[in-house]
Amino acid sequence: MMRTKSLTYNFRSAFSSAIIVTVLLSSALLSGCGSASKDSDVPFGDSGSAAPEAEAPAAAPLAKEPTPAAPVPPKAQEAARGLLSGISDAIRSQNDEALFRASTQVLASNPNEVKALNAMGLYHFRKNRFLAAEYFFAKALKVQNNSDVLNNMAMTQLALGEKREAMKSLRKALEVNSNDGLAASNLGALYVAEKDYAKARVTLESAVRRGVKDPKTLLNYGIAQAAGGQFDSAKLMYEESLKANPNSPEALLSYAILLIEHLSLGQEGMKQLDRLRFMTPDETMKKRMIELENKAKPEIK
Repeated sequence: MMRTKSLTYNFRSAFSSAIIVTVLLSSALLSGCGSASKDSDVPFGDSGSAAPEAEAPAAAPLAKEPTPAAPVPPKAQEAARGLLSGISDAIRSQNDEALFRASTQVLASNPNEVKALNAMGLYHFRKNRFLAAEYFFAKALKVQNNSDVLNNMAMTQLALGEKREAMKSLRKALEVNSNDGLAASNLGALYVAEKDYAKARVTLESAVRRGVKDPKTLLNYGIAQAAGGQFDSAKLMYEESLKANPNSPEALLSYAILLIEHLSLGQEGMKQLDRLRFMTPDETMKKRMIELENKAKPEIK
């Protein structure tokens, strides 16, 4: 029913609710959002030296006789905390080279440190080295099924054109942590892209209920609601989305469609189209706008 889609995908650092990188992909880019860099299966850092190999994954939590960990001297514990803090600082400041250095130092002493593996994946993703990013996220997931890392793996799989695998990773993230609103938001966006609006409504409702209320998530939720005939609820979502981002062409067009075609509010819909004209819409949008204007004019007269 709705002809415009707006999708948002969010990248996360491990063990943090903060959004580190936001990747905005239009529906046209989902099947192949750019060619992945042809890095080798074993990634290399900027220094030219091979990234540290992770050792065998730690024993599964349900192992009957797990190998006891050796005690860590206090000085070593303090040093480890300092290195992990360096990763957090580099992520907050978005300093890629500091992130690489801190992660490499941690992995040199503990190749199975999930936070460092995830951070190294973030580093390579930012450099558009998606195969390298996938490598490190996969190693982190061998150690621990962490919902943040699964979300990041899904974003990397999308960048590699692996949409089905990305959906599997996001569903797994929600199995690991049913309260992960960000994974729900990303999965809901993919359901909208697939025009599976029933699943999108349930998933995006979960995301919004858990506090994910960025403009794109609200817009996707509104699209899913409108597709299911929940026009009043969709109107509220579009209005909330536009409050946060008044200059979103996708939100303005979706709102205009709702007002003109479903709520018979032609005059209000024309106001949204007037705003959209100042944003240099593309040819597809322009064609849709003409259709909407032709439907709205008789109502206004």
